Amino acid sequence: MKAAKRLFGVLFFVSWLSTFVGAFIYFWFDGSNAAIGDKVFSIALTGATVFGGAYLILKEQC
Repeated sequence: MKAAKRLFGVLFFVSWLSTFVGAFIYFWFDGSNAAIGDKVFSIALTGATVFGGAYLILKEQC
């Protein structure tokens, strides 16, 4: 259980950092690169929400 909590915590942190990378690509570049940044941002935001929620649920249980 403790390993799962740590895994979700790490995945949350990586996803959270990826939202900044996606936002940077979206706002810095234009054209097709902006579309890539938009996809990275939306996928990373979804991952941060899911993994952050899982981490908080496991944190409450342990």
